[in-house]
Amino acid sequence: MADTNEKKAAAEAPAAAAEAPAAAAAEGETFTAKLGGLLNTAVSEASKITKSIGETAQAKYENAKARPTTIKCKQCRTPYKVPDSVDWSYSCPNCTLSNPGTNEHCEACNTKQPDASFRCEKCETFNIIPSSNAMNDLGNAQRDASAWISATATSVKEGAAAKYEHLKSAPTSFKCPSCGGDVEVPAWPCAKCSFVNEAKKAECEMCQLSKAESASQPDSVLCAGCNSTVAVPSTNLSADASSTWFSIKKGAEGAADAAKRKYFELAKKPYVSCKACRNSMAIVVAAEGEKVENGGKPTACARCQSTDLETVEPAVAAPAAAAPAAESK
Repeated sequence: MADTNEKKAAAEAPAAAAEAPAAAAAEGETFTAKLGGLLNTAVSEASKITKSIGETAQAKYENAKARPTTIKCKQCRTPYKVPDSVDWSYSCPNCTLSNPGTNEHCEACNTKQPDASFRCEKCETFNIIPSSNAMNDLGNAQRDASAWISATATSVKEGAAAKYEHLKSAPTSFKCPSCGGDVEVPAWPCAKCSFVNEAKKAECEMCQLSKAESASQPDSVLCAGCNSTVAVPSTNLSADASSTWFSIKKGAEGAADAAKRKYFELAKKPYVSCKACRNSMAIVVAAEGEKVENGGKPTACARCQSTDLETVEPAVAAPAAAAPAAESK
């Protein structure tokens, strides 16, 4: 049986070998045909895209040079539809030749076609009808940009005027220059008519006596935060300047306090710290034979006069452990 199968395979081998080149050639032709089809499809799609772009550009060009169908009044921006009855034909202003509306220049003397016009029914402004959509769009863009610039300039001007009025008016509250707390400015009674005015009023609402001239207006008030008497700023500008200066001063004091605490820590020296304002103060070391009160510690803060103080002992690093002795052999 095995011999029979071997003989059959040996007999079919020459036929299969003869058919191999033909199969390879057919496969190559199929691949070539598929590749050609793909290339044709790509060329066809590219042609369609190119044609679509060209048609879109042509349509935009035709629309740009066409007569506008709607326009806006240049003054009040009321939209108007250009009536179909508008006679675009014109008589040349130079040589009086009658030209069709499609002529941008006179056929005889080449004079430019004059623009058509209309009067706005709302504001009675005289408007020129642009000769094309392109000119109409350009005019609208220029007018819109001009309106935006004008509105922005007006807004900036009004904002600056409001800021100026605020700065020169009397404050209703301000920051205490000593502790930074909010201080309310009390209402002031007019010395002339006794009418009680709001703190922000620069003059009496009844008799127009100025706040500065009213003898009943206090020049200073008591701060509820630190119980110190502080002057009342005459304007918001003065109040804002005082608040800014207080912030700068507190920042400088904070930096100085941090530097002093760092010094005491590096020098391993105890010091006294104020719990109210974080001011750091040195402890006076008495010379030999001299006596100092309270062990050289201040009894009140030199900055805010607070007596709520604490003594700070800088941390001392523990001595390093001795290395174990080597064992003797």
